Amino acid sequence: MTLRAREAGTGSAWRDEGSGEHRFMTHIDLYYFDGCPSWQQAWRDIGTVLAETGIDATVRLRDVMPLDDEARHGFAGSPTVHVDGVDLEGYDGPGVLACRRYEENGGRGWPSLDLLRARLGADPPRAHARPP
Repeated sequence: MTLRAREAGTGSAWRDEGSGEHRFMTHIDLYYFDGCPSWQQAWRDIGTVLAETGIDATVRLRDVMPLDDEARHGFAGSPTVHVDGVDLEGYDGPGVLACRRYEENGGRGWPSLDLLRARLGADPPRAHARPP
């Protein structure tokens, strides 16, 4: 298994029986190793975004420790999230066995909900209107 990026939008296709339209299933891979516990927050947040948006996706949790250096290509530290084979921040370099920091999320060790939504092509959740 290599982490090299695939072309975006290459998920599995099927025909929606109701509309007859072709739809694509998104593939999400969360790469991690146990020394960096932030992957657990990223895992929860992926579930949150999928639940709130209704996006059809396959999600795999992948431990990078059994992989060789070549197979770790594209792993930017734990956790690394790929959507349809592409890193959330576009990283495509050699594997990095370190805890990853997401500057767009204030330097936290997991991507923000907004970044996940953006890469999944989802709109941010709408605030519910309050009755007058």
